[in-house]
Amino acid sequence: IKMADPPPLGSSEYIYQMREKAVKELRQYGRHRGNSGDIELSIRSIRAILATNEEIFDRVIEHLKYDSVHGSVFWRVGFEVVRVQQIQSKVHFITHPESSDMTFDLTPLKLAPGALGVLQPIYRCDVESIIDYESFFERSLGLLHNDALVPFLLRLKDHLELIQVCLGEVDDWLLDAQSNNDFLKTTFGVDLETCHDGNIEVYMSLTGDAYAAGDGRCLANESCMNCKTPFTWHTLAFINGYYYRQCSCQPQNSNGDAMRTFYCYPTHKVLKECDAVGGKFEAVFNLDNEQSKARLMKLLEFMSC
Repeated sequence: IKMADPPPLGSSEYIYQMREKAVKELRQYGRHRGNSGDIELSIRSIRAILATNEEIFDRVIEHLKYDSVHGSVFWRVGFEVVRVQQIQSKVHFITHPESSDMTFDLTPLKLAPGALGVLQPIYRCDVESIIDYESFFERSLGLLHNDALVPFLLRLKDHLELIQVCLGEVDDWLLDAQSNNDFLKTTFGVDLETCHDGNIEVYMSLTGDAYAAGDGRCLANESCMNCKTPFTWHTLAFINGYYYRQCSCQPQNSNGDAMRTFYCYPTHKVLKECDAVGGKFEAVFNLDNEQSKARLMKLLEFMSC
């Protein structure tokens, strides 16, 4: 015998039932966490975490490039490698600014866990799809009764700590670029900057190729002077001892005549010049790798320059 469906709940009964369900889930989480019921302590802890998260967020968000299906892509510009090149009887230790990307998972900033679903999240006005957890926290204080508020705050605190870990990973990656600068300053006695003075000139070779030259040659985070696409999209080419970026778009000179190829390379800095010691030596040292930096230090010690 098929049982008849129960009569539909009225609006008030349905609201009450959903609230009871949400409160029950929060209470279960509170018992799991060993809920002490100290609202004052929870509020102080959450406010401190929110302040720290906002400080880190403000530092990293300007480096957000775009969001993809794989995560949030951030960019940085810094000195990633030291290249050792021999030019005739001299060995040069050279570096230049490069742009690099890294993908991070910022899901906790965009989605609140189900246990916090008792309140509708509020999103930030300045950054798309990021929850405004400070406003979310303030709403909970005004709308929830203590029996639901206590476990809610415990769950919110745990989630905010997870967000702090996510932001910290981005912040650490961005700070690595400054760490590389500090290493170069300590090792070679030079203070490098990733900016330039804008003094860029374009000249043509006898073969009709165009080259960008001057004190500020196409930084890695800028657009190509020829086609305006990101500089790092271009093919890397090693020409006459320097790494150029080759633009695939055919350039034109001031008369509108097509030139052969446009090349551009970033401002490079000769960190140190040494006398060549037998044979030809070239190498690349990655500054993000401690072993690679140790090999660089040993080479400097060997060459005694």
